[in-house]
Amino acid sequence: MLSNLISINKKCIIANLFSHLTMDNLTMKTLLTYFIIVILVSACGTTTIRDTSKPASAKSTTSTVTSSVQSEAQDWFEKGYADSDLGSYESSINSYDKALAIEPNYYEAWYNRGVALVELSHYEAAIDSYDKALAINPDDHEAWYNRGVALDNLDRYEAAIGSYDKTLAIKPDDHEAWDSRGIALGNLGRYQEAIESYDKALAIKPDFKLARFNRRIALQQLNNR
Repeated sequence: MLSNLISINKKCIIANLFSHLTMDNLTMKTLLTYFIIVILVSACGTTTIRDTSKPASAKSTTSTVTSSVQSEAQDWFEKGYADSDLGSYESSINSYDKALAIEPNYYEAWYNRGVALVELSHYEAAIDSYDKALAINPDDHEAWYNRGVALDNLDRYEAAIGSYDKTLAIKPDDHEAWDSRGIALGNLGRYQEAIESYDKALAIKPDFKLARFNRRIALQQLNNR
């Protein structure tokens, strides 16, 4: 899946950094890992680190468009898709709006509009677009995941967990959703539940280094209570 932001809580990392970074209990490799992650988090805020640093990618299919309006609506959709691919997100949103004015039930246009809005950090509007998409196709685990990402960026962690749970009900082996769910739980101080989510992610993908790192942070927080 070309997808799904992993966010590392800045406050969580910083709180633990100075209490745990000693040469007695950390190898140089671990020290370097902490240093790099703190720099990335400081630069990017609460939402980063995944290979793509993006929500699930835009969809190119047009299965929900009826034949009577397909040509014009699809033309606008394809323009929006191309603009988004070039990073022209405002233009992309405008094109998706044109497609949706013609075909309001154009699922992929609502979904892609949400992706573009997240890229512009317009999270409330993105959630609204994902809600419209999910009203048409409630079984798209990527839309549920992306909705969770947007909620996470608004610090609405309980709601984000609800979206991740929907993702996992549809796709239980989504290791990235388990990891993001763990992060949201950690942000609420529910560290034991967060660890259990990270364990689920690692059971699916044992080499998932970020989930392992996040688990270590949650365990440290739990032990420091």
